[in-house]
Amino acid sequence: MAIVSTPSESIEDFQPWSIDRKHSYVGFEVKHMGFMTIRGVFHDYEATILLNERDLARSRFTGTLFVASVDTRVPLRDEDLRSANFFDAERFAEIRYRSSRIETSGGNQFRVFGDLTIREVTHEIVLEGSYAGPPRRDPWGTLRTGFAARGAFDRKDFGMTWDVELPGGGSLVGATVTVHLDIELIPAQQDARE
Repeated sequence: MAIVSTPSESIEDFQPWSIDRKHSYVGFEVKHMGFMTIRGVFHDYEATILLNERDLARSRFTGTLFVASVDTRVPLRDEDLRSANFFDAERFAEIRYRSSRIETSGGNQFRVFGDLTIREVTHEIVLEGSYAGPPRRDPWGTLRTGFAARGAFDRKDFGMTWDVELPGGGSLVGATVTVHLDIELIPAQQDARE
C-alpha cells in the first residue's frame, strides 16, 4: 500500500502492526424475524495496518475476511450463508475493506471511512470506534495496542437479497448487518507468547 508523506512526516511515522487473533474478535449481527439477534464470527482473516501514532487520522488499513470461515454455531445456517443466497463463497471467497480517510475526535475516538467489497460490489461504509492508545508491553515484553470499532450496512446493497416474507408481515432475515471489531495488535513480524 502506498503511503504519501508530507514534508513534516517521514515514512518512519507509519508503524506496521499485525492482528493477534488469539485476542481479537471479528463478528457481525443480524435480526431474525425482526426480534431475535443472530451473531456470527469470521475465524480466518488478515489485515495490513499502518498506524501513525503522532496523527491517528493519517493511519491506513486494509482487511480481508475469508468467507468460508463464517461461523454462527449452526452448521446448516453457515452453509446457507456460504451459498449463493448470501455470500456465494464459491464465486466470491473474500470480503475486503480498505480505509480511505480517518477522522478523529476527542480522546482516542475515530471514524473510518472506507470501501467495503462483498460479492465484488463496493460501497462506502463508516466504522466508528476508539483506539486503545500508546502501545504497552505485556509481561513477556511484547508491545500491544488495539482498537474497537462498529459499523453497519444493508446486505441488499451488495446483492444479498434473498429473504422470506412472514405471514404476519416483516421478513425472515434483517437487511441491516452490524459489524463488530475488537482488535488487539502486535508489531508486524513479531510473535506473541500469550
